[in-house]
Amino acid sequence: MKHSSRNTLGIFLLSVVLVLFIVITINSQFYTPPPLIVLPLEETYIEAESIALSWQSDAQLNSADFNVELDDFPSQMNCNYTFLSPARYQYLLIFVKTYELGGYRANRNGYYLHWTEGDWPSDRPIGKAIIFDEIHLESNQALKKILEHGGNTFFERYHIRQEQPLLDSFNLDLERLDFYNGEGPLIWSSGFSVNRPHAQLYMGIEDLTGDLLYVKAYGEQEEEYWLRDSIIVGRIPTGQSKNYFDHFDLQVDKIFEENGRSYANFTIIFPKTPWLIYGEKSHTQVEPGSKFSFGDYDITVSKVDKEWVEFEVMPIIKWYKPKPEN
Repeated sequence: MKHSSRNTLGIFLLSVVLVLFIVITINSQFYTPPPLIVLPLEETYIEAESIALSWQSDAQLNSADFNVELDDFPSQMNCNYTFLSPARYQYLLIFVKTYELGGYRANRNGYYLHWTEGDWPSDRPIGKAIIFDEIHLESNQALKKILEHGGNTFFERYHIRQEQPLLDSFNLDLERLDFYNGEGPLIWSSGFSVNRPHAQLYMGIEDLTGDLLYVKAYGEQEEEYWLRDSIIVGRIPTGQSKNYFDHFDLQVDKIFEENGRSYANFTIIFPKTPWLIYGEKSHTQVEPGSKFSFGDYDITVSKVDKEWVEFEVMPIIKWYKPKPEN
């Protein structure tokens, strides 16, 4: 009888351990990112533009900044718009909030607005205006793209869930790629930050296409990690080129066979623009399976045909141990 009881107890304990293992495995494999919200661009911009044009008739949008929150904290939402006057070389910063605050004016859509003006730095260009009708992505669409391109992986890595504090900061900005000079394509950029452990993720997507343009990450881990959410696979025929992430072109110059193996010569072309500091060319000979890194990208040659080469291009997200603070 005692032997039977011990067997029963052992089976029971084993069952408990097995159930716990299954639960932990399921939770780790089926991570659900927290639901996030951001204020709508169109709804908040309309009155901001009206205020800016009343301020100066030549006012033009320079940038917009949105905070991102969990969807159960809608009272904490806010955004702001920066307008510039080329004639007076001044700026107008308009704050939009979902909660009442001293000095803020309520509008009919339930938002509260406040603004301040000042002189734009004399040595900084006004830059190219952001035309509202030419913006392709709404703020919630841009947020979705950012999460798909690596944000969700960042959340999963640091186990950020709805029942936990989200992030120390999470912003979404609409601006030009060359923010300082106000030049280049229109992009949505974002910054994520957590303190326990310390890590940041910075990303940018193109407003026109939703494609990932750049990504940078820093963390406490000594080792490096890669997020492989954004791999672009493309076949390039001989004599043609393909642009990747608006940063460089791959051009196939020649395909040939040698000792029964296929090879290709291709060129990496850097577009020389105000926001990219290089305009060089790099010639490389490759075969199927060749892998190499170029800047912040990993490039793999998956196939070499008689008429085309297939490349896989992936942005590298590296996590570096931050430097000690002095």
